[in-house]
Amino acid sequence: MVERMLYVFYFAYSTLALVSAVIQWHVGKELFLSQLPSTGGKPRSKLRQEVVILGIFAAGTLLLMRMDQYNLNMLGVFLLHIRWYGELLLILLLFWCYWMIRRRRA
Repeated sequence: MVERMLYVFYFAYSTLALVSAVIQWHVGKELFLSQLPSTGGKPRSKLRQEVVILGIFAAGTLLLMRMDQYNLNMLGVFLLHIRWYGELLLILLLFWCYWMIRRRRA
């Protein structure tokens, strides 16, 4: 019984992973498109922007697939350093905003 049902769960989990990946790529594409200037209803220009963004995503995926374990580890360390400095900058910005608001009220 378990061996027969195992393939059903494999199919369900594979489908769920594929749907999740498609949704995440779509959300990423829309986030990048929202940063570009509006095309004013020109479908050809919007299609060109979408193709360029999806090409960049595909190139990034192929680049990550070609990396070995050491390079992926170094990339992860680099991104963690960027995140640390970014969070430090956000905390300093928060304190600066608090200081400016407090100074205006006084």
